[in-house]
Amino acid sequence: MDGPHRRQSWLKTNLWWGSGGTDTVTFGADAIATRRFDRPAFEIEAGLTGKLAPGLGLFGNVGYRTAIDGPRREAVKGNFGLRM
Repeated sequence: MDGPHRRQSWLKTNLWWGSGGTDTVTFGADAIATRRFDRPAFEIEAGLTGKLAPGLGLFGNVGYRTAIDGPRREAVKGNFGLRM
């Protein structure tokens, strides 16, 4: 990125196939079982980075994933920050 105020955007897509299974997370004496995506899933993610000044920039991205067939499963994610 050239110049003091440049930005760059991007778009990403993925097709996932999970193996299924479960994980267990334990908080004190409480165990919580989690389920993984076990069917084909489609994911799309978009992001933007921007340079505010030399050595200072912002970034962010958002994403969405959903099962293609079978039970409805969805995931939403986001990430934002300052890069120094």
